[in-house]
Amino acid sequence: MSESADWIIKPGIKEEKDEAYFLDNARKFREVIDVPLMLVGGLRTPNLMERLLKEGEIDMVSLCRPFIREPDLVNRWKQGDRKKADCISCGGCQKYRDEPTRCIQLDKRG
Repeated sequence: MSESADWIIKPGIKEEKDEAYFLDNARKFREVIDVPLMLVGGLRTPNLMERLLKEGEIDMVSLCRPFIREPDLVNRWKQGDRKKADCISCGGCQKYRDEPTRCIQLDKRG
């Protein structure tokens, strides 16, 4: 992982209050733009994402690391399992450069 990307990775997303860490920035953009707004950054809980969409804070959500950990995440939520994504935001999935990206936490489970 390059040092220039360190500010992007916020580890330790354990509670809903830790999620959506770019929301304040998105709110500032919302005030001055008139195009659809997508939020990225620590989103893990479907209820929070739905609330932000419903309240018009954002128009779309973007997830990356949760899908590395759980490629079938959306289907899990659609089937009624509404617990937050299992990704713990350790950033370990970004250490791979010469091999396929994967969740290192799953590697540890053996």
